[in-house]
Amino acid sequence: MNTIKYFVKITNENDKIIFQGKPITLPIKEKYITEKCIELFSDPDPCIIHQSYASQKLVDYFISLFPSLPIKHFSLSGYTKKLDFINIPSIDKYYLTIEVK
Repeated sequence: MNTIKYFVKITNENDKIIFQGKPITLPIKEKYITEKCIELFSDPDPCIIHQSYASQKLVDYFISLFPSLPIKHFSLSGYTKKLDFINIPSIDKYYLTIEVK
């Protein structure tokens, strides 16, 4: 089975790295994980398994926003509402690179 692996980098206009790593390690706001757990499992106090599954679903959504991968230095302006679940203030001021391995 061939599994696609992604590597995400979020940088500012000067190429300073704000985030770098696997998509599952994106800083996701706890509120959105809980909301996703309620949506998926009707669980307002989710266990770690439900939290992990909900986080993966949010990451899947994140990747789906960019159907033409890989991308390099893609401006996130205009993505404020769509990426509100990621805990990076003013994310719309940054640039996204997604590598496919």
